[in-house]
Amino acid sequence: METEGGFRVEVSSAFPGWWRYNVALMCGCYDAAGERIGFASAEDRIAEVGACMGQPPADYPAERRTVLRTMPCHRIELYLYVVPHTLPDGCEIADTRPFELRLRITRDGATLFSQKCPVNQWSGISRVLTVTA
Repeated sequence: METEGGFRVEVSSAFPGWWRYNVALMCGCYDAAGERIGFASAEDRIAEVGACMGQPPADYPAERRTVLRTMPCHRIELYLYVVPHTLPDGCEIADTRPFELRLRITRDGATLFSQKCPVNQWSGISRVLTVTA
């Protein structure tokens, strides 16, 4: 459920090895005058970093999405972290090419930002975005 005037941030990937990554979303919420009026965060942790899992957990969802919802605000400053907890099986560059992450930000049903981001299988990704309504 979306809060009227609030932002909705969604991160997902169709990459088969997506289960190897933890996701953290954090954002500051700002009013039209530029004053921070709140903070929101969401985390989707599959395992501790260094877990070295050989397969996804038994309860791993078929369509995994990480969603962050904010309070009503005019602008957000979003911090996105995708961190591997288990490294890829292969060591060859050809076998561990970047995969695609989908990032979508909406407010009141309107899409404000939609992007496919390449993610390095070894290091993950960190991004900072500012999105205004």
